[in-house]
Amino acid sequence: MIATLASPFARTAVVLEGHTLGVIIGNQIQILRASVLRGSPYPAMGTVHLGGEYRTASRADFDAFNVTWHPDYLVSDVASA
Repeated sequence: MIATLASPFARTAVVLEGHTLGVIIGNQIQILRASVLRGSPYPAMGTVHLGGEYRTASRADFDAFNVTWHPDYLVSDVASA
């Protein structure tokens, strides 16, 4: 289940293929943190086209990627495996 907020700036946070944390903006994912140790081919910042396998991020993912969570990031209330 995804937490919902009233903010017009809210964005769904996702984990792309287990190696990149980002938020969906239109048909792209804005990269918040990419981990080359987990196999990310993407730069630390930028955007990639929406595609591949991704799942809704959890607050635990923000901790794992060392990114500060903000209430405008819509996340799953279920911790990832």
